[in-house]
Amino acid sequence: MLKVELLTIFITSLSYTRTKMGKKQKENDIFQPDDRFFGQVMSQVENARAYLEDFYPEVAEMADLTTLEIVTDRFIRSNLKIFRSDIIYRCKFKNKKEHFYFSLIWEHKLEPEEEVAIQVGLYIFLFLYRLSKAKDRVLEPVLPLIFYNGKKDWTPKTVHQLFEGKPYFDFFKQFLPDFSFLFKNITKMPTEELLALESRFFRSAMMSMAFRHKVDLIINNISIIFEVDDKDQLIAIVHYVSAIIDRSPKKFREIIENIDFPTKSEVMSTLAMIKEEGKIEGIIEGITFKEIENLLTILTLFPDMDVDKVSQISKVKPSVIKRLKVLIKTKKSQSIRAFINKNFLAKITLAEKQQKEIDLLIKKLLV
Repeated sequence: MLKVELLTIFITSLSYTRTKMGKKQKENDIFQPDDRFFGQVMSQVENARAYLEDFYPEVAEMADLTTLEIVTDRFIRSNLKIFRSDIIYRCKFKNKKEHFYFSLIWEHKLEPEEEVAIQVGLYIFLFLYRLSKAKDRVLEPVLPLIFYNGKKDWTPKTVHQLFEGKPYFDFFKQFLPDFSFLFKNITKMPTEELLALESRFFRSAMMSMAFRHKVDLIINNISIIFEVDDKDQLIAIVHYVSAIIDRSPKKFREIIENIDFPTKSEVMSTLAMIKEEGKIEGIIEGITFKEIENLLTILTLFPDMDVDKVSQISKVKPSVIKRLKVLIKTKKSQSIRAFINKNFLAKITLAEKQQKEIDLLIKKLLV
């Protein structure tokens, strides 16, 4: 049993539905609805709290969850970019002055990742190394959690399991780093247990991701999935569900036209809004204003960052980033603005304030 006084928990939550580690991803692989949706859900403190309380009560029992807060923006920690996205929380221990860290990390892969333990291990050791170099800091343990919503059945292997059967394993295992996982395959969670989740938005999000490969279950539970507390939450659910069904609000609209449920009019209105306005949150255009803002900020703060790494963080195709970086070197603001308008803003309606923010970010790029 770990001593509470020494424990810093760095929780990794991974949703694997995309490609094999070590193989080059296709550019379109990084534009999956799960990336954006899971990030949007888990960036909200109340959902991170529900995640622990509902799935890992033994961890929640150690924590004063009223102190849970996001402490670092994802895109500025490039040295720890093993996975596409991560969100770090900070929280106090219950009845203690000390804090622990709680990090949600996810990848989306089409196939289960055979060697995920190596990725997680590298992430853990990089984090511990950073702690060891930080001023006035003490090394604290890391607790890895893996979240999965892929189509195939999968249980991740530990490092030792990856090497079992190799020559002289009994001798070499003492030199291999090894650790266990707290693993959650949300697709295996019974529907009745999902329905029992208390928080409406968290329940809707988990049900949507659990039923990602079973449209019939989404339709059968549609009244519960769209039972959320405010418009922004409804928009997020509608975006995700319509994306995983057909990547188009039109197909989703056709499916639900003849189904009656309490929030049907609001859902239909949201779908119409996505289609007619090309809303900046919209999945139709493939990128949001916030993502454009993040991309330009990354290029300003880290001009020498590797293109693939910028792509992983920003969810913008590497080929587009390469062309943009070439333009930035020319120092021609009008050319950069024209490129951004053509590639990012052609079908997105921005408010005047947002237009000014883009112009300001372009100026910062050229400093």
